[in-house]
Amino acid sequence: MHVYEGGMTGAWMCQHVAGQGYGCDSRAVLQVGTDTADYSCVKTAFSVWEQRIAPVFDTAKQLYLVESENGLVTAEAAYLVDVDLTRRLAWLTARGVQTLVCGAVSRPLQERLAAAGIQVVPFVAGELRAVIRASLDGTLCGAAFAMPGCCNQRRRRRQGSGRCCGSL
Repeated sequence: MHVYEGGMTGAWMCQHVAGQGYGCDSRAVLQVGTDTADYSCVKTAFSVWEQRIAPVFDTAKQLYLVESENGLVTAEAAYLVDVDLTRRLAWLTARGVQTLVCGAVSRPLQERLAAAGIQVVPFVAGELRAVIRASLDGTLCGAAFAMPGCCNQRRRRRQGSGRCCGSL
């Protein structure tokens, strides 16, 4: 497991390494006009706090990056990230993250993530390993991983429609 503590260097890309399958390589360079990247490779970032999904992405200090192909993890690592949201967004895009799984996220930040081409799956709660498994097998969205108050899970007897995984 690697911990990110400093400046942003190089974007991660999926590449095929002869005899070793697919994996992320921060040293890989995608040359224009060549077919060196495999687009079936998926990079998902999970906002983390104490081995659980962080309740608020905007203040999370750790991200867990999972690279997968056909539902199988090919690479994963934990990173400490900058608290500055502009640099955090740059960090995500530099690494080619396609999806962010998180707890709550402010609307302005969610809009910036979407504008950068990152799909946000908000209002998720749970233990990190269980959330990663659910993300890979397509069972993440639903009451089992919804934050309290989401998907009509009411702690109090109040009327209203709770937000659910993937909806803002």
